[in-house]
Amino acid sequence: MEKKLELLKQRNSTMTCVFTGSKKIVTLVVEENDLVINADENIDCSLETILRKNRVGKDNIHEWGIENIQLIEVSQGTEKILHQYDPKTISNLLQF
Repeated sequence: MEKKLELLKQRNSTMTCVFTGSKKIVTLVVEENDLVINADENIDCSLETILRKNRVGKDNIHEWGIENIQLIEVSQGTEKILHQYDPKTISNLLQF
């Protein structure tokens, strides 16, 4: 599993989490240390960590009208969608 993360680092790529809403599109950079290998052995990240680090709360999510969330790898000007999240996930994470 660590090999996948190491290969990602060697590809000289960056990871972003893109929140697409009816009113706004927000792109957040995902730091290398926030990447994990999930149970399916795919690269993933903790949405809760990304939201917290970028000070995104439920008011922001509601205001933006989020409809789609994607983890995207950007390498040499090319974007590759690695994971798509259910927007309801955000609502559940922000219920505290």
